[in-house]
Amino acid sequence: MSRMLGAAVLLGSLAGAALADPNVSPVGYMDLFKRISSGCSTSGPASCHNTTRETDLCCFEAPGGLLLQTQFWDTDPSTGPSNSWTIHGLWPDNCDGTFSENCDPSRDYTNIAGLLTDQGASDTLSFMQEYWVDINGQNEQFWEHEWSTHGTCYSTLKPSCLPSGSPKGAEAVAFFQTVVKLFQTLPTYDFLSQAGITPSTSKTFTLSTLTNAIKDATGVTPALNCDGSTLNSIEYYFNLKGSLIDGEFVAIDAPSKGSCSSSGIKYPPKSGSPSTTTTTGTSSPTGGSGNLPSTGTIHASSTGGLLSGGTWSTQTLATYHFSGTTKSFTMTTSKGNCGVSDGELKCGSGVSLSTFSAVTSGSELLLAFSGSTTFSSEKTPSGTDQETVFTDGSHSKTYTLSIISSELSAKRLLYNCHISQHAKLPHNFSITSHFQSHSNMPAQSEARAQNVARGHKAAINNPNVSEEAKDHSRQVLEEIEGTSDPDAFTASTKSSDKHSNYNSEHAAKKAGHLFERRSKSVYTHEKIDHLNRFNSGASPRPRSIIPYALLELLDSVANAVQE
Repeated sequence: MSRMLGAAVLLGSLAGAALADPNVSPVGYMDLFKRISSGCSTSGPASCHNTTRETDLCCFEAPGGLLLQTQFWDTDPSTGPSNSWTIHGLWPDNCDGTFSENCDPSRDYTNIAGLLTDQGASDTLSFMQEYWVDINGQNEQFWEHEWSTHGTCYSTLKPSCLPSGSPKGAEAVAFFQTVVKLFQTLPTYDFLSQAGITPSTSKTFTLSTLTNAIKDATGVTPALNCDGSTLNSIEYYFNLKGSLIDGEFVAIDAPSKGSCSSSGIKYPPKSGSPSTTTTTGTSSPTGGSGNLPSTGTIHASSTGGLLSGGTWSTQTLATYHFSGTTKSFTMTTSKGNCGVSDGELKCGSGVSLSTFSAVTSGSELLLAFSGSTTFSSEKTPSGTDQETVFTDGSHSKTYTLSIISSELSAKRLLYNCHISQHAKLPHNFSITSHFQSHSNMPAQSEARAQNVARGHKAAINNPNVSEEAKDHSRQVLEEIEGTSDPDAFTASTKSSDKHSNYNSEHAAKKAGHLFERRSKSVYTHEKIDHLNRFNSGASPRPRSIIPYALLELLDSVANAVQE
């Protein structure tokens, strides 16, 4: 176990107090939002450092006493302000480096934004909306994932540990408050900047230069992870005294190094992600995320997105076809034209086309009608429910709708599916042209991409695959080849590649247990949070959204390549 340093962060009511101990980390004491109190002392041993068996696990974190505060530096597409890293989460690893996940499905809370607002933590929510953001714009699902996967595993956050009369979900609110406040004491961008290290398109850095800059600022050595040679995440490690609600975080050295090499590390600037956002207006957006795609899906900011009839649901999202520019365009689906009548969005054969616009908000391209990006419904959908979408904020559930291009979704899907085998796609990758000309990708990545497409074909012909998954596969094939007929799909594979292709798909299948299968509604969070620890050479991109259908396809692909 890594040696424990004297660096400490107190999460309590002693805001502004100064520590006289020179061994204490500069991250200092933190002032929390008004919140529940655990009633626990912080005078006892830190987690993972007890010499006798602790029985009160409401005041002693076990078995997950090795805590990781993880941050991301997303550049393309970019997330968050250009001068700040963003939050990934706070994970309770066991003291030996193993970990548990999804510890209490009965507390897999949804509508985290509503939960925070209802319990007086709107300041926390506002901060999260800027600094705890998903690379695909699915913030709500990202937050739900981090809570259900990691938050439910804290022994000190069990409902039985809360003060009497605490509202349902109070422990989740405390979790998000703690993560936010801990993140605020760890401004990685500033730590590096103070050492003269700023994002650059030309410079490279050594691992020791980067880690020493962080250690000079915090007193501890973090783990740095890279996507290839590009820096993209950092892990700060802690033990905990008392409860996660209001305990003392004791900073320690990372027990192992991350995935970055010793030299040649790139730290590029973020692209196309302004620090402020625009939510209304019709000016033409710029940047990679601001171009209107010809086809794509429409995602709601809270959960789910739009079906082919224009309704809001958590089922498989429909493909929308866009015609025009961001200043003025029309939309159609397989059901027909999309338009607004009496304030309701509808798509169908008898619907008259309406004109929409799109505006950039951070890294997202938001749908707008009559200059407003606010939409609303009577309630949040669940299961197979469909809610009418109104083009104003007059109904109880308000949200924004972001347009995600089909090509970008497919690129992210392929990237994340094969990341454990280094199948990194170039930035100029085109789904359509990829299957017409393979000159812009390494042969290894190319074969794996073909395997994914072939898996969709196999799924369509597989009687054991659900109709929902088959519909998704037809949609993907149509985007790739211009047809949903599996017999017309032309991606070829040489017989000599069969063994290597199977091995790569087997690796993807092996990683399949890391994909959350919370529900059969379209999108489920990809779970590769700790992939580094399973594949030492991997460069994980943990929190992208991936279709549920792929989980079924992994088995189909493995079977297909053996036939």
